[in-house]
Amino acid sequence: MKIFISKYSRSIKVISSTIFFIIASLLPYTDVFLNYFIDTEGIKMNRFPNLAAAIWSYSMPISNLLVLYIAKKLDPWWPAYIFPVYVNITMLCGFLFLDLNIEIDSVWLFRGVTLSISLLLFVTWKLFLNGYFKTHIIEDKIDYEIKNLTELNNDQGKA
Repeated sequence: MKIFISKYSRSIKVISSTIFFIIASLLPYTDVFLNYFIDTEGIKMNRFPNLAAAIWSYSMPISNLLVLYIAKKLDPWWPAYIFPVYVNITMLCGFLFLDLNIEIDSVWLFRGVTLSISLLLFVTWKLFLNGYFKTHIIEDKIDYEIKNLTELNNDQGKA
C-alpha cells in the first residue's frame, strides 16, 4: 500500500485537491441542493428573508477563502478553476442585472448566460493571458539570471 501511495502521490494530490476545489467553489449553491430535501425558502431566519439567503450569504466568504487556500497550497487541476469563475460571474451578473433592472424570467436562461460569459472569460484567460504572463515571467527569470551571472563575473574580476 505504501508503494502505491508513494508512486501515485502526485496524482492523488491533484485529484483530491481538484475535488475539494470544486466542492469549495460550489459551496454557495448548498441552498439549491438542500432545497431538494427541505424547503429552504420557506424557513425564516433572523435577519435574512429565509434559510436559502442565509446559507448563500454565509457560504460566499467561506467559499472564497477555501478556494484561495486550496489554489495556493494544493495545486488543483487547471480546468477546475471554471467553477469559482462561474460562481463569481453568476453573483456579479445577478447584482448587475438587479441594478440595471434587467429581468430574466428563466433561471436556466440566466445560468446559461452566466455560464457562457464564464467560459468565454476562462478560455480567453487560458489561451491569451496565461501565455502572456508566462512569457513575462520567463523574461524576468532570464534577466535575473543574467544579472546574477554578470555580478559574479564582476566580483571575480576584482579579486
